[in-house]
Amino acid sequence: MSQLLKQELDYSIQHDLGLLDIIQNQLVDGVLYIDANDPTHFWSNSSFWHAIGYNQAHSNLSNMNWVSHLLSDDYEMIKHKLQQLQDMNGRNEHELRFVHNDGSIVWMNCRSVLIRNKLGEPHRLLSLFTNITLLKQAQQALKKVTREYEMVFEGTQDVIFLIKVNDDETFTYVRANQALVQKTGISFNNIIGKSPIDLVGPELGMQLNIYYQRCVTLREVVSFESEFDLPHGQGTWATTLTPLVVDGSVEFIVGSSMDISDRKRLELQLIKLANHDSLTGLPNRRYFFTQVDNLIQKKHNFTILFCDLDGFKGINDVYGHNIGDELLIQVSQRLRKSVEHKGIVSRFGGDEFTFILNSDLSESEVSFIQESITKTIEEPFFIEDMICMISVSIGKAIFPNDGQSSRELIRIADTAMYKYKRNNT
Repeated sequence: MSQLLKQELDYSIQHDLGLLDIIQNQLVDGVLYIDANDPTHFWSNSSFWHAIGYNQAHSNLSNMNWVSHLLSDDYEMIKHKLQQLQDMNGRNEHELRFVHNDGSIVWMNCRSVLIRNKLGEPHRLLSLFTNITLLKQAQQALKKVTREYEMVFEGTQDVIFLIKVNDDETFTYVRANQALVQKTGISFNNIIGKSPIDLVGPELGMQLNIYYQRCVTLREVVSFESEFDLPHGQGTWATTLTPLVVDGSVEFIVGSSMDISDRKRLELQLIKLANHDSLTGLPNRRYFFTQVDNLIQKKHNFTILFCDLDGFKGINDVYGHNIGDELLIQVSQRLRKSVEHKGIVSRFGGDEFTFILNSDLSESEVSFIQESITKTIEEPFFIEDMICMISVSIGKAIFPNDGQSSRELIRIADTAMYKYKRNNT
């Protein structure tokens, strides 16, 4: 039967140039010429068998049935497709799975042409096969990567969004994950298709445009932190932008943002603890020296005052640390009021306090502040059922006249303070 079908196909090709054209113009990995009424009757070329792992030397090649190498589901599909061929224009294309000689699956694209007899009845089926196994493996790998990407995209707790880089150097949000909606309170309808300015307003939107443009221009990852006032509240977000280069140009930007508000609050708390006195809440010695060094570096003129409480040690020794601590707290409150917006007061340590006075203050204004400090400290302090009376000694140093470094200035002010103390005791 196979040989008869081969001879028939040769004859048909010689007398039907359309069939010859179909075969010649297709890059095929196999040809089957099949009895339309019984698919087990067929002729096949050697390339077909080679595609599924058999060669001419195989002992049973002449007795093998192509149908037996099909997956069962695909054989049922073949019967259905054959019926479609009869009902339609006599041509179709579909994909079939064959079992390779080594047990693996071979994917074949099958393009079939129905040949009718002189009575117009289905007679033969010419099927051309192309091995698409590598393509299918690539598609499956792509699906796997896509599936994994989707799992990451929607499974991560971070906010992820996709930005389209437009030809006019504007930017449009084209996708966002569920985390963005949940954590920001912005709905998908208010994100997709919107520009940064549409989303967060002109001021912040322009800032975001600058970061996005930097990512496009540099073609590298850009990271930044920014404050956002969102439906779910104000917070600080750390964002990383990754450019996606297609055909040599950045077409998309993948953005990933993390709410770092809690971390920022903790950082501020740690900074405050490091730079402020825990008892009085005033800036501490470290903060004082940092500010003085900054002013010196900027070459700003300024004045520092060094203050020491007179009489505090006796109260602290007699009445205990609780009374002493409360006295220091009340002193710090008065000192803060005495300088207001004209400078910074710090607790230098123990019962010593320092001031950094603004550079625009005149000599008379500095003297007025010194007098104000003296008067406010000499007023009675009411602590529990006691009245505490203390005074203060003050020394002064001016940058750059009295010194060029913070240590030198504090030494000059400390010396002036002790001179004042000796002269007024």
